[in-house]
Amino acid sequence: MKKIALILFIITSFSNAQITANPFEQGIITFRDNSTKNGEVKILDDKRTIRFRNKEQNEKNEYDHVKVKELEITKDGEQILYKYKIIAGEKPKLMRVINENSGKMNLYAIDYYKNWGSIVSLTNFYCHYYINKGNSNIVSKLGSSEIIFGSKHFKKMVKKSFKDCPLLLEKINNGEFKRTSGIEDIIDYYNENCGS
Repeated sequence: MKKIALILFIITSFSNAQITANPFEQGIITFRDNSTKNGEVKILDDKRTIRFRNKEQNEKNEYDHVKVKELEITKDGEQILYKYKIIAGEKPKLMRVINENSGKMNLYAIDYYKNWGSIVSLTNFYCHYYINKGNSNIVSKLGSSEIIFGSKHFKKMVKKSFKDCPLLLEKINNGEFKRTSGIEDIIDYYNENCGS
């Protein structure tokens, strides 16, 4: 009976998984007309909407891609830049800029925080990676840092995305580059050795 209760507890805890809300951070919103606003910002769970507040001016607003060009957040003393990018067939989403080089391969990410369980709280961070070439606003999904996206899925996406770089594909097939060792290293290698 104790084993059944324990199993039910574990199943209930994991079935209540939910994305946790991001806290407000200090940030600067840059609008499409190049004007800016300083205050506290929060990227909502839809990854499309920015909630803005300025306590000194008693101002609260929500913005999306229609008015906003980019967002810069200060987190733990580090500046993090976000831009709106389009995933085919979807409305633009706010993505963290990891590597952006005009005319080369660019790397972006959407960050998620997942809280597993209602009684025992285990928070997990993961992100989905997106790439594009040049100055395009349209991105393609490369992969995820989640365990469910294993090496087979990763290799399939890399072969499709970097088919114009046989040297990189060879290094991935030989195990020199792996999903767990850093997608950023793969993008850097591509831009240095293969990107035009």
